[in-house]
Amino acid sequence: MEARDQHTLKHSLIVAQKAYELAGSLDLVPEDMFLAGLLHDIGKIAMGDDILKSSRRLSSGEKYILNEHVIEGFNILKESAFSYSTLDFCLYHHERLNGKGYPYGVQDIPLEGRLAAVVDVYSALSLPRKYHPKNYKQEEVIEVMLNEQRETQGYDAYILSMLINNVERHLHYGHIHNSMTKTSNV
Repeated sequence: MEARDQHTLKHSLIVAQKAYELAGSLDLVPEDMFLAGLLHDIGKIAMGDDILKSSRRLSSGEKYILNEHVIEGFNILKESAFSYSTLDFCLYHHERLNGKGYPYGVQDIPLEGRLAAVVDVYSALSLPRKYHPKNYKQEEVIEVMLNEQRETQGYDAYILSMLINNVERHLHYGHIHNSMTKTSNV
């Protein structure tokens, strides 16, 4: 992944970290969720640079190819000895509870897939992209996700609230750590 696309690598690392941090509270194996987060976009390695690294608006045909990364990745991973939990995370990371996701448009999504959907969007919004270069602050990422949830009911509300609490804890810790560092440097 690192050799193929640095942005996808950074995104996958954030997905893996957040999935790991939330997994234990959902009775999922944190190490499995970390690995799944690293691997969830593995299907993108088969995609051409013209689509993967494009800064322009993609055509409907190109969007279809981009969306196929989910199936491509699942097909790559199912040939190995990955757990069903890891496979479900990867296969369902773009599905939504309102049935408006892909690749299948289902509403009955396993817990791992519901976790994946939340942390995948969180990561996507946290990193600037060529097609949306705005660098959102953490508070803005949460606000965007909450607005989307109010409008679409696409995320698992409990997992979204866990993510928000997690991010707020990290922000609070960061403020405390930064103020302690400034005080100790005086």
